[in-house]
Amino acid sequence: MHKVIVIGAGRIDSSVAKLLQSSGDYQIILADKYQQALDTVGLDENIELQLIDITDQRALHKLLNKGRAVISSCGFDANISIADAALDAGVSYFD
Repeated sequence: MHKVIVIGAGRIDSSVAKLLQSSGDYQIILADKYQQALDTVGLDENIELQLIDITDQRALHKLLNKGRAVISSCGFDANISIADAALDAGVSYFD
């Protein structure tokens, strides 16, 4: 089973997390900087939720080291640091 990190708990990313989880081929970590966003997405209990401040590079690297790929629908300004961290961690990056 592939572990995928999905950054952002908005409509797009939570839909992506649900789709991947429903396939049975992926273990999902859904991360967001707002606890309220994580609390209200209503996802499968098998999806791990994690609070993350993506401006904290150490925390971001620690999170990305848990997976094989990261998916982000964050804004372009945030995606630069996520893409750089993914490269450093050796994980695939999608936005």
